[in-house]
Amino acid sequence: MSVGAQAVEFWSTLADIEYERLLKGGNSSNYISGSSEFLFDLVLNGIQRLEAQFEDDLDDEWGVDKSSGTCLIKMSKILKNDVIQPVLTFAEGLIKSEDWKGRYSALRALGCISEGPER
Repeated sequence: MSVGAQAVEFWSTLADIEYERLLKGGNSSNYISGSSEFLFDLVLNGIQRLEAQFEDDLDDEWGVDKSSGTCLIKMSKILKNDVIQPVLTFAEGLIKSEDWKGRYSALRALGCISEGPER
């Protein structure tokens, strides 16, 4: 696992802890919501860091792109509807990209927030 993926995993672990505390009705340290602007930049840029050259080359190797997607899933469960606008802005900029990696990143980011926001 790369150093970048490990750095994102740190934030994912914090998100896990905060989410568990919220589920149990306990106090949260609010690290995720307090750092959300920074974290959105980190994970949305990380999702774009695909190492595959072709769509068929996407493998199971754990890198920054997969760590970032996992972190975004966890962030969406904590931030709820506050995750929608940053991700939509990100996706709108890439969904019509000529490069498959841009389109893939946009769709992946949208998929990562499918459970968090309230309906």
